[in-house]
Amino acid sequence: MRNLRLRVVVVVLAIVGVSPVAPAQEFAEDFESYAAGSEMHGQGGWKGWDNVAGAGAPASSTYAYSGSNSVEIIGSADLVHEFDISGGRWLVSAMQYIPSGTTGNTYFILLNTYNDGGPYDWSVQWNIDLATGVINLDLGSGTANIVYDQWVELKCIINLDENTIDEYYNGELISTHQWDDNVNGTLQCIDLYGNGASSVYYDDIKVEEFFIYNAYEPDPPDGATGVMSPLLKWQLGDTAKFHDVYLGTDETAVTNATSSDPMGPAEVYKARQAQALNMWYEIGGWIPGTTYYWRIDEVETDGTTIHTGDVWSFTAPPFEAFNPDPRDGAKWVSLDSTLTWSPGWTAVTHDVYFGTDETEVTNGTGGTFKGNQPGTTYNPGPLAADTTYYWRIDERNGTLYEGDVWSFTTVGPYAGAQGFYYEWTSATVPPPRSAAFANLVMTRIDPQINFSWSTGSPPGIRADQFAARWIADLEAPTSERYTLWTYTDDGIRVWLDGVLIIDHWVEQGATWWNSAPINLIAGQTYSLEMEYYENGGDARAELHWSSPSTPRQFIPVGPLQQPLKASSPSPANGATGATDTPTLRWKAGQKAVQHQVFFGADRDAVADADTTAAGIYRGSQALANTSYVPTENPLEWDKTYYWKVNEANGVDLWEGSVWSFTVADYLVIDDFEAYDDYCNRVFYTYGDGWGHNGDVACGVPPYGGNGTGSTVGYLSEPYAEQTITHDGSFQSMPMEYDNTGGAGKALYSETDREWAIPQDWTRKGVKHRFSRGVQPS
Repeated sequence: MRNLRLRVVVVVLAIVGVSPVAPAQEFAEDFESYAAGSEMHGQGGWKGWDNVAGAGAPASSTYAYSGSNSVEIIGSADLVHEFDISGGRWLVSAMQYIPSGTTGNTYFILLNTYNDGGPYDWSVQWNIDLATGVINLDLGSGTANIVYDQWVELKCIINLDENTIDEYYNGELISTHQWDDNVNGTLQCIDLYGNGASSVYYDDIKVEEFFIYNAYEPDPPDGATGVMSPLLKWQLGDTAKFHDVYLGTDETAVTNATSSDPMGPAEVYKARQAQALNMWYEIGGWIPGTTYYWRIDEVETDGTTIHTGDVWSFTAPPFEAFNPDPRDGAKWVSLDSTLTWSPGWTAVTHDVYFGTDETEVTNGTGGTFKGNQPGTTYNPGPLAADTTYYWRIDERNGTLYEGDVWSFTTVGPYAGAQGFYYEWTSATVPPPRSAAFANLVMTRIDPQINFSWSTGSPPGIRADQFAARWIADLEAPTSERYTLWTYTDDGIRVWLDGVLIIDHWVEQGATWWNSAPINLIAGQTYSLEMEYYENGGDARAELHWSSPSTPRQFIPVGPLQQPLKASSPSPANGATGATDTPTLRWKAGQKAVQHQVFFGADRDAVADADTTAAGIYRGSQALANTSYVPTENPLEWDKTYYWKVNEANGVDLWEGSVWSFTVADYLVIDDFEAYDDYCNRVFYTYGDGWGHNGDVACGVPPYGGNGTGSTVGYLSEPYAEQTITHDGSFQSMPMEYDNTGGAGKALYSETDREWAIPQDWTRKGVKHRFSRGVQPS
């Protein structure tokens, strides 16, 4: 119906510590005054976008948060309600219901400027991807996981005076950003846009003036370190007449103190101050290295209405050096890094110790002393790749304060993704993953996966209609849920550990795409593969990620490494319901010559094992052999096992991640984990009505089909199903039925397979029945 808004905004400081709103409503809509099924266009100030009746939406009694009605945002809906709001702080809230099984992308939008026929100016645009279950903010940055089949609150706190907005989903803050890049200071429209997607429902939509009753924006900020100034400041609550100040080193005492106790527990109550005094000066200052807690209660004119404040904290600097950069334990540090630190409380000069031997740095021996200096930076010169360094700063002011020993590890020689080029000209059919891509000049496909040009093209690359592929090992710095993002012009596909997580090959134009949130474990390596297609015009391919602790950004070179470790384990890492006779499989690292296999039931033992670990080390295998059958088969039911594969080439060793799987407490005939898109496709094993041409290179003979209406696997890769699975497994087998008897096929559908080795399905006392024929008694 119209173009959605894309723009880059500036992140600004959020308002924190806010309290409930005052009852000053500009607008409230519960849809109870409209007949269920009636068109909302023309009722209650609602209308279709640009006053088009066909863009309206019906009132509905299918779901309701309060009363019996809501509004159903159907696929054709583009329902708007205008406002005339200038200045002040405002809360926009709505209850939303999304049934499970929905598809498409629907939008929740706020505009700072709206007129029928334009001009328009977007400030909020929630792209609600119903199929993937992820809400992406097209303006600002942030994501949230959709909650299906229940009412959820959408909330935006807008400060038109300071031009900021905080956006919340289901009570969680997901973004803070600039409200309006044109600084109009207005809120003029709410827009509920169906965009051709499945229906979603809204109820109890409100726009109301927003008051902050608590003190907020503490200075120093909550959690600050190295605080020396004895002056505390804060922003006043809107209705505050007085301020009760609490301060001390006991968090519990500061939390529980009240002004009715003049001294307060642990003497943390300081004073009741007049409205104009939004600061406190602590006579005597702070004790070095001590953490302090403080709280400001806002008191209204009557002297008895008190809004209890949050407890904030800060820490005074110790006598020792602190806040090292690189941080202690940091990985992937640049080879040209300069070391910095925060000085101790009374430090005048600093003794610097630096080296690769921890014991020598600790003792100050072996040439690790680099001198005494007045500044708080030290340039060690060019650093060696993939090396752990140790350093220590001793502070001097007439007294010596010996510092802790810190460490960091530099980025390795194989940092970054490896890029390839392929002259693929099809915008509709992506290249097979087995296609041989040629090496590409890394100045255009760089290790960070950041690739673009607007005119012309690099030497050796055609300007239009080509493909590129990147492969890398990916390691997360922290264990949390990450969302991978691409910004591409044109098509894109991304796999993680062999699972297709982003698939938009036929798209045209510069567009953001993202995966569903994925749990990544710090220290574990994941196999990453990204393919890009350029149709014509501008060329752009970028790979980003975000997490609760990481704003959306390019994936740094450090977490991206050339694929040298074993990856893509089967059974999938963390899988449950695994067969008790598994064959362990993995993908080899690029420089591997041999695979060192480790297996056992003790995670720590496997993690710490080397080739001397009797019983855990299972031997070294040749490069071509990327599978291992445990000698204990069959394994114990309902038990978790751990394994890793170290890759070696006689000179270097790449330590593998520790993987796990849990054996089912039942017999598993086939868990479909071993099938791939190459020589072991699922329809090479399970017969269907289509048959296949075989693969000479893989030694797979042709198969003419079983004469029924079945289709096993998908017609294009990935051939196995990788989203709908059971018990945390990696894959399942899709099978399509066609019992119409078309093209001379039978009026039924079936699949079958044969085992080269006879199977015993009566182990552990299991009994079975035949699916056809006479059943045994």
